[in-house]
Amino acid sequence: MMKRLFYILCSLPLIIGCNEHSIKDELDIYEKDLEMNPKATYEILLNQEPVTQEDRARLALLTIKAKNLAYVPLEGKDTIDVLNAIDYYLQQRDEEQVMMGYYLLGSIYRDLGDAPRGVEAFRKVIEEADTNRVDCNYRLMARADAQKSDLFGLQNARPKAIESSKQAEYYSWKARDTSYAFDNAFGIIGLQCLDQNFEPLFMKAPRLVQACLEYGDTMMVVKWANTFAWFYLLKGMTDDAHKMIELYDRYDGRPYPIYYGTKGEFYLARHQLDSAEWCFRKELEATDWNNRQTAYRGLKKVFERRHLTDSALWYATLQCDAVDSDYDHKVSDAIIQMEHVYNYDAAKEKAQQSEMARQRTKLTLWMVVSVFIIVALLTGFGFKNYRNLQQRRLLEQKAEEEKLKTLLAEREKQLAQEESRRKTAESKAAQMEANLTEINADLEMQKRERGTLQQEIRVLKSSAESENAVTQKRIQELERQLQRKNQDITEAEREMELRKEELKTLQEEMASMKATIEELRKDAQQLENLGDGVQLMKRRLSKNKHATIDDWSALQTQIFKLHPTFIPSLQQLVNPLVERDLHLAMLIKAGFLPSEIAILMCLSASAVTMARRRLYQKAFDRSPKVPEEVDKWIMEVGE
Repeated sequence: MMKRLFYILCSLPLIIGCNEHSIKDELDIYEKDLEMNPKATYEILLNQEPVTQEDRARLALLTIKAKNLAYVPLEGKDTIDVLNAIDYYLQQRDEEQVMMGYYLLGSIYRDLGDAPRGVEAFRKVIEEADTNRVDCNYRLMARADAQKSDLFGLQNARPKAIESSKQAEYYSWKARDTSYAFDNAFGIIGLQCLDQNFEPLFMKAPRLVQACLEYGDTMMVVKWANTFAWFYLLKGMTDDAHKMIELYDRYDGRPYPIYYGTKGEFYLARHQLDSAEWCFRKELEATDWNNRQTAYRGLKKVFERRHLTDSALWYATLQCDAVDSDYDHKVSDAIIQMEHVYNYDAAKEKAQQSEMARQRTKLTLWMVVSVFIIVALLTGFGFKNYRNLQQRRLLEQKAEEEKLKTLLAEREKQLAQEESRRKTAESKAAQMEANLTEINADLEMQKRERGTLQQEIRVLKSSAESENAVTQKRIQELERQLQRKNQDITEAEREMELRKEELKTLQEEMASMKATIEELRKDAQQLENLGDGVQLMKRRLSKNKHATIDDWSALQTQIFKLHPTFIPSLQQLVNPLVERDLHLAMLIKAGFLPSEIAILMCLSASAVTMARRRLYQKAFDRSPKVPEEVDKWIMEVGE
């Protein structure tokens, strides 16, 4: 009997636990309605009674999330429920819920005005994320980084705020949340303008606005239109500001106080004082202290331009009072909030425990640092050997490139000689062809004369018996002329054959020269492709831009390839050889004109002339007589 009673008592908790009813299904339903109607969901969640530990953790996160979405101020007591939920989900290794818990914890610290703890909580959201997972919650990571940016902005740490906004934009694109990505991109430009960096506003903002409009998110553009208009007005760009105001009017047109203030500044820049005064007075109707400050400041400017000194002084006084009241209001609110935030005794005890933990790990840290130093030394020695090996390889490569340069110069010289010979041969062949034509014509004429003489001789011989002695003498004379003509014709025919053979030889030489020239041109084209440094400089000149660090490095590499002793010889002559002198000498060595050197080195023409004179004076302790003397000296260095 006692044994049976013992078994019943032991099984009673199990029976009771089986009868407990989890509210998991109800929480699933509330979570679906949370985004659509957060305020009503928050009121329902307040009346829920969790049973299991899982229900308590999930109900705590959903309640704080609904409270945050409903814009109900979060309180210090909410941190207890969120921290308990985080501890539970850390034990369960539920990454998604842990990220949400830290995000809500950061939101609580944000509403309490504790920016450092808020930043730390939002940072843990990013740390807990597993980006290797396909379903990683990049959307929540983007929100966390955006909240960090806002908190950094409240602390006037704008560089950190810009960095966090860039990360938020990156995570938004990863999550395919284009609207939030554009919002962060616009916010980055606004922070940069507050940091007095207006270049992104001029260069990036118009393209970003156009891209956002193409995505169809016009309300996001409208949201930032007034802000960009205000920054444009600060830089005196009234036309661009007017475009932003027109964009706002076209897609929204709701008269917010900031809209009246921006438009008042626009009218003020256009010297439309009556319209500006009306806008500033409309801005005064808002209850926000910041808007009252800007409205008073605008009215002060209006009356200053109207030369109404008393009214301007009156609004200047009201502006000062508004600034002081705003400061007192914020400080008092911060003090009230911080008095209800933490249990400072518990925080102090936790700090002491952390200090003890740091003392315990100090020895381990020193051991790790020692090991790291030893490893770093070994790595340094290995890196030094590797650098020496790389330098040897570089010297070998430079020697090979020098051979290529020498071969290129020889081929270019040979090409020029062959071109000259070809032109001479072509001229000579043309002259010989003209002479040959003349010889052929003369030969034909001689043949015709010979025929005439032969015919005349035959006639005279037939009548020789009846002719007198004078006729015989004439015949003898004509025979001698005929003999001379035969000799002339024979010599002309021999000379024509010789000229034909010489012309054939010249034609063969011209064909060989053309093949040689084509090969030399191909070799020269291949060798010219090695001149990357000069080509980069010429591209910069075509764009009218100065050279970058990479361009100087490429040019120095090419100069070292073509003239390996140039830079060492120049260093011996010019001491000290600063970077600007080296750049000037390399450009002169590469054959650039002074006007091109001025563009590449971002100098004026007179500054280039002075730099060349100083370089020559460092080497010879005297000024050059003419500027060309510097170029001649640079060309001879290292040759």
